[in-house]
Amino acid sequence: MKVTSIFISCLILFSNISFSQTQQTELFIPNYLELIEQRYLDGKDGFLKHFYLNIKYPGTAREKHRVGQLLVNLTISPNGELKEIKYLNHLGEGIEEAVSDVLSKTKGQWIATTEESSINFSVAFQMGDDPEIEGDIKVVAYGNGDCLSNKEVELKFYKAMKKNKRKIAMELCEELIRRNPFSGEYKKMYADF
Repeated sequence: MKVTSIFISCLILFSNISFSQTQQTELFIPNYLELIEQRYLDGKDGFLKHFYLNIKYPGTAREKHRVGQLLVNLTISPNGELKEIKYLNHLGEGIEEAVSDVLSKTKGQWIATTEESSINFSVAFQMGDDPEIEGDIKVVAYGNGDCLSNKEVELKFYKAMKKNKRKIAMELCEELIRRNPFSGEYKKMYADF
């Protein structure tokens, strides 16, 4: 099998992502960049530049075509320390570790204030142009083969359900939830198991 060289490009979305009403949660608000602007020493542009320069799409995630939207919560203490990094969902295959590595390198770059800050944003990990994964920050890997579209994964899910292959169907449903953790439809499909 010919190994294709990987070109990793990170597309940083400098504008806010506005989620539809069904996707809106009280944790994920479209003003995360304002919070970063207030707390990060070099402002939002500096934070995004840091992220862009340091993020790497993990090799195992590329090999296994792992895509999805990682929901991140940063807690910044009043004295300007990065107190905690939490992931509100799990993508696996080294993705959380890659993001933690980038964020841990922001030590000493947070501004002290009188209050603790909780900053929530999402990082989309996408392979090629399809499937299109939503996210405030986008990490894209090209050249590692095609990844199934969301529609193709959904079709495989329904075929597995029809053939009573519950384990396969559950894995496909988990894939859909990784791709869109805000989807009530996918969560309902998973809950129906």
